[in-house]
Amino acid sequence: MSAASISQTIDQADMNEFASLRSRLRGVSRASGLGSHHTDPTVAREAGLSGTVAQALHYCAYIGQLMLDEAGKRWLEGAELEMKFIRPVYAGDTVEVKLRGDSEDERTIECLNQNGELIAFGKVVLGDA
Repeated sequence: MSAASISQTIDQADMNEFASLRSRLRGVSRASGLGSHHTDPTVAREAGLSGTVAQALHYCAYIGQLMLDEAGKRWLEGAELEMKFIRPVYAGDTVEVKLRGDSEDERTIECLNQNGELIAFGKVVLGDA
């Protein structure tokens, strides 16, 4: 079966831009992520975190990129994504997304940080397109 991966470092500037983009797409005039544990180190520390954390959708976008490259229309039309998030991704962390083809219709996903620690995992079931 197939296998693919992508690795990306997520820095604070990336996290701020992602928060701003998500807000604009939702029609919110102010970036809702700004002043949150995703963009403000003080707010993150007050929440008991050691620093700002990436939004899970930020690195789930890498899954989308891999799946589009691999499955095209079957990913875009009717695929199901199921994820479980284990630990936060902090500003400056490198995320590696690994995709493994278990069958023609299913893929297993692992997301690891730069220390090889599992941060999230899940599966994709492709649509019939």
